[in-house]
Amino acid sequence: MKEIKQNKKLVLYLTALLGIVCAVFYITCSGPLEDTGDEPPIGSIKPAIDVLIEFHEINGDYSCDADGQSTLTFVATVTDQYGNPWKNVNVEFQTELGSVNPPNQSTDSNGQAHTTYTASCIPGSTSVQAYAIGRLVFKNVNLYGDYPWLDVEASVMNIGGAGYNTSATIIAQFWCSQNTSIQGADIGFWSEYGCFDFKECPDMRETGINGVASAVWFPPMYGSYEDNWSDFNAPLSSVVKATLYEGETEFPEYYDYDEIFIYPLHADLWIQGIDGEEVYDHETDTFLLCDGTEFIYWVYVFWYTNEGFYPQIGINVTFSTEGLTISSSSGTTDATGYAGGFITLDYEQGVSCNANTTFSYGSLSASINQSGTPNCCQNTTETKWTWSRKLRVGIPDEPDGNLP
Repeated sequence: MKEIKQNKKLVLYLTALLGIVCAVFYITCSGPLEDTGDEPPIGSIKPAIDVLIEFHEINGDYSCDADGQSTLTFVATVTDQYGNPWKNVNVEFQTELGSVNPPNQSTDSNGQAHTTYTASCIPGSTSVQAYAIGRLVFKNVNLYGDYPWLDVEASVMNIGGAGYNTSATIIAQFWCSQNTSIQGADIGFWSEYGCFDFKECPDMRETGINGVASAVWFPPMYGSYEDNWSDFNAPLSSVVKATLYEGETEFPEYYDYDEIFIYPLHADLWIQGIDGEEVYDHETDTFLLCDGTEFIYWVYVFWYTNEGFYPQIGINVTFSTEGLTISSSSGTTDATGYAGGFITLDYEQGVSCNANTTFSYGSLSASINQSGTPNCCQNTTETKWTWSRKLRVGIPDEPDGNLP
């Protein structure tokens, strides 16, 4: 019985030893894994297989001009440990300065994926990277040249604070290394006050012909609240700036700016005879309707500098009266800055006024409550202008004929 037990143990030992020998033989002698043409799933590679990525520039050149145009071509080769190519493996390419195209590509039958690196306009050192099935490889690239620069200019120096009713064009010309201008450079626009037409922050554009990018800018709504327009005319000073970007990466050291002065809007309300003659103004804010059967009421919206007065189009005005009949209760200023209508009186003939004339008094009021540009991420002033004025109006008590 004892001998039988010993024989069984010997058989078990021999069986285990044979299994170990067979496993070693399979691993060392069975050769590489057969290429099925499919990308191996990450984390499921067999122990006998190791994936290799070889990465290089096809001409062995790892430097170029920082001119935004020079290119280098890189190739990534994916193989197993025996040098057998793996196709249909997705390789992702990226860089910190410049760009790569395409940013990803599947390996071909030779296990290769290619990308073209285009130089940045910023001199210095960067790397081009390739990533596939959990492995990252890279090559350093040196960029040589002068530093880029921007030239920014606004189409106007002075503008009225009229919100979307007026605008300026901000032009940025970008110069790359060695004073070369390129298309497709990313430029971000920003302003201290007001808003650009895309309403983004920053407002992104690409350079076109001659390296020029432009953006339409609107000032905030900014008006005087004083009845007497000459009491307040201090402008806002707004910086408009353009900065170099590469994709979403900002390079704040490469920028330029200009300055725009935003002048407050003003308004004035008055009445005049239909023949163009001014009506009698005997007291402050009192208009006497004499010598006519119909009168014109006007609101004039404008802004001004030391160089002159400028009418403002597009401002909405509301009118209201007490004791008067007017042709329109609202209007919008035209290109001359005016909005208004007609006052119609009850009497048919003109009435001359003298010291003995008695009057009944009514009123004519005008108000402005105009919204402007939104904040758009920048600092801002008030984006709504509220203004009003009320006139005292005297109507002769004698409805017919001329007074003595």
